[in-house]
Amino acid sequence: MRSVFIIIFGICSFTLMGQEAFSYLTSLELGNADACKIEGVKSEPKIHFDPNKVRIVNKEVQYLETHNPLRDELRDTDILVLYFNPPENPNKELALLFSWGPSCDPHFYVFDSENDSIGRNFMGGTELFMPQNDKFYTVGRYNAPFTIRKKFVLLENYKTVEIEPEFYHLGLQTETLRSIKLYTDRQMNTEIASLPPNYKIEVVLAYKKDNLSEFYYLIKTQLGLLGWANIETGYFEAIDVKGIFWIGD
Repeated sequence: MRSVFIIIFGICSFTLMGQEAFSYLTSLELGNADACKIEGVKSEPKIHFDPNKVRIVNKEVQYLETHNPLRDELRDTDILVLYFNPPENPNKELALLFSWGPSCDPHFYVFDSENDSIGRNFMGGTELFMPQNDKFYTVGRYNAPFTIRKKFVLLENYKTVEIEPEFYHLGLQTETLRSIKLYTDRQMNTEIASLPPNYKIEVVLAYKKDNLSEFYYLIKTQLGLLGWANIETGYFEAIDVKGIFWIGD
């Protein structure tokens, strides 16, 4: 388990990311916060940015000026958050938008009205930090069973791509709803503990499985024991662990 401790220490600076990590940025709440209200899940979209590097709009597409090309190309209820210039092309202006998607799929995306062929480059989450015009950090629940933190970079063709970590940090203080077993590794070969229902735990981090939609979870017990677990997740409903349930498509 020594490697686990090293990894956890190494990702702390990123997983503790919040307003404190980028205290020099200006914050702005976006509209339409009630579009996806789920008990126990934050649904207040927000962005943090450098006001000297962007042009704020914060308006639904349907309410933009009639001559704005975004009105004919994008969803009416998507929010045009701001315009920005990519660092490698300061004369180019890109749009950053926020959308709830068709079924509680909150995400930000970059759009080039001069080249709509790049499509929507989803950056899942309800909160976005923009310390630079080519780097984005998101926090929220987007097609995932827990609040997830991601980093994206802007490519030369104005698409965004996630820089995927090996683990996603949760730090979730919660409790079991059913009995779960902990194992010494992700292969689930050697059982290390069996936890009863209503047992308080911390879900420390998650490791994505090969099918990309399920995870292994590293659990910390009240005694401080660390072990890996499979956690069954219902759709909008927790099954094994309180707070761990799937939101999205």
